[in-house]
Amino acid sequence: MANCAEHVTIGFIAGVGTYLGLRLLTKTTASFGEAVLAGLISAGGAAAPDLIEPAVHPNHRSFAHSLLAGGSIAKGLHSLHRPSVQLAPEERFVAFFLGVGYLSHLFLDGRTPRGLPLVG
Repeated sequence: MANCAEHVTIGFIAGVGTYLGLRLLTKTTASFGEAVLAGLISAGGAAAPDLIEPAVHPNHRSFAHSLLAGGSIAKGLHSLHRPSVQLAPEERFVAFFLGVGYLSHLFLDGRTPRGLPLVG
């Protein structure tokens, strides 16, 4: 099982990597400050599942650590680009990178022998 430091580190790397990848895909200029901010926000998102369901015992994984939660977050990330979603660009940025971090946590936990529950 990954520990908090590992989740936060991987979350940070996932955020920076995703930010840089998106800038490359959209052929827009990357900002060092935005890349670091994306990493920090994602690091926070990576800590979220264990804040919701603390890892006080090996069987702590319930809904916040489930495939359903991950799928819901992925769907939410996909929906952020829709014009009907009334968010300021800064809010979209924060929501997106929180989701990236959260998904990085689930990815790490999903690679353990215990895996992730379907629903929780």
